[in-house]
Amino acid sequence: MKLLFLFILTLNGLEIIAQNVLQGKVKDCEANEPMIFANIALYQNGNFIMGTKADFEGFYSMTEIDPGEYQVLFQSTGYNEYLIHGIRIITGNSYQLDWKLCPGLGLEHIDIFLPPAPQVYQPFGQMAGNIFIPNELSKIPIR
Repeated sequence: MKLLFLFILTLNGLEIIAQNVLQGKVKDCEANEPMIFANIALYQNGNFIMGTKADFEGFYSMTEIDPGEYQVLFQSTGYNEYLIHGIRIITGNSYQLDWKLCPGLGLEHIDIFLPPAPQVYQPFGQMAGNIFIPNELSKIPIR
């Protein structure tokens, strides 16, 4: 029974890692201050998928994103809008996309390649705090 509980707990932890996450911080390009309540929207082939707002620290996060290629729109009243193309989401990865908004009324299109950020795998016990890249998870010894 103890082994079954441990197995279920481990599967639950792996489910958290398998989520696709896009997160980052949005700042003002001149003052370098957080852009509170900036809008961040995720599009695929011109269709709105999901959106969020930056918090008081300028931080945003979007989870449970299906694998695929996306565009991200950053916008806030009185600032240029930035539409970022080429965001490729791969299963089980976290992506960090920080952006700075500049005052203005234009729309800029930008093509980038966003590599996945390293994953932090913290199951429990002595392994907590180790950093593993997704393809290294299969190499973790199981007792």
